[in-house]
Amino acid sequence: MSVHFFLVGNGPFTNRGCEAIVRGTMKVIEHCWGADFRVTVGTIAEPEVVAAQARRERDPRITHLPVSIYARRFSLPWWVNQGHKLSNYRGPRIPLVPHGIDAVLADADYVFSVGGDNYSLHFDKHPPYPVVDIDRYILQRTTLPIIIWGASIGPFDANPHVARALFAHLRRIHGIMARETVTYQYLLAHDVRDNVSLVADPAFMMEPEAPADWSQLEPFVTDAVGINVSPLLAAFTTGGDMAAWRDRCVAIVKAVVASTKKRVLLIPHVTVAEASDTVLMARVIEQLYREGYTENEVRLLEDSYNAAECKYIISRLAAFAGARMHATIAGLSTGVPTGSLTYSIKSIGVFRDAYGSDDYFIPATECTPEHVTALVSRLLDQAPAIREKLQTTIPALQRNALLAGELVYQRFPVTSAAPMGSRRDKESE
Repeated sequence: MSVHFFLVGNGPFTNRGCEAIVRGTMKVIEHCWGADFRVTVGTIAEPEVVAAQARRERDPRITHLPVSIYARRFSLPWWVNQGHKLSNYRGPRIPLVPHGIDAVLADADYVFSVGGDNYSLHFDKHPPYPVVDIDRYILQRTTLPIIIWGASIGPFDANPHVARALFAHLRRIHGIMARETVTYQYLLAHDVRDNVSLVADPAFMMEPEAPADWSQLEPFVTDAVGINVSPLLAAFTTGGDMAAWRDRCVAIVKAVVASTKKRVLLIPHVTVAEASDTVLMARVIEQLYREGYTENEVRLLEDSYNAAECKYIISRLAAFAGARMHATIAGLSTGVPTGSLTYSIKSIGVFRDAYGSDDYFIPATECTPEHVTALVSRLLDQAPAIREKLQTTIPALQRNALLAGELVYQRFPVTSAAPMGSRRDKESE
């Protein structure tokens, strides 16, 4: 009897972190449930984006499904929810209805709500209503166990009205697999405790894969310094001025090259159109080349590589400093001295769990040439000790990633994990 997992809430694989979560989750599921399983990945994206993602899929156990959740413009829910937003999220709100998931729910055994930091207040302080409304829809219509899978959650302190509602919702979820200590402690402090377990991000379990053109990449990549910068950091560094943030990134790369005397590889990890690392770093490279830097000194990695291939490339670096958390997990989990340019609790928690200290991340507000160069120099100078440390902590984090699956397997046996009236009920008659 094939066990069916519904992974819902993820973004498209143009965010390599979203793909890394799925690839690592496949390893966790196989470890706990064996080989006979299948996965439906419900991606919140346009159908054509998901269709393109499905065409590139190489794992026959995975089916891709577009999921949409919205209120039709000028409908009653739209008007009510606009008022809710304008009132700083007080007053009435009508939950949205997800489209396209009923057939999967009728056949599924488990729902994993995935996506990493979906359950947080975003940069515009907008609450995580889409994933919460999907949860509510499933809770109301099925008896399926819903697991918030490998997540960072919160903080919600910027809006106490939202916080109360979100904490109440989180207490209704069957299981919350917190991927780092900061989230775990935050939930306990707000009396979300009976359903919470401390685990690790499933991306720690994703296997790296050498890209087909590795022989061409290898001479430059091996022993180079990798840097990942994100357009999201502009909000914290230059007040949202993207041109000023680009200029600062240029200065950061120049400082790293001058200080370390190493080649620098710029590595995009998110290429979603509205927040593409590639767009930003391509402009950085163009400016550097205009100033006389050459391809023997600085290069931009093409954005055609998937998550596992990016992980392999990062694994061959001398050191890596990145803003995208799953890019840094790729470095940490392959033993590379890795630092974070962090803008959220998720990176702080992961790095504390990996290193046992705050020595290897800097807050986004401190992303200056001086601070980033100091971080990279520290990673290179302390590389032997860092690699030795990671040889101890990464296997422990990988065991915790597997623990998430083991806990679900033990607490929610597949025979009881069925929606009302589903095939599971019928097969047991």
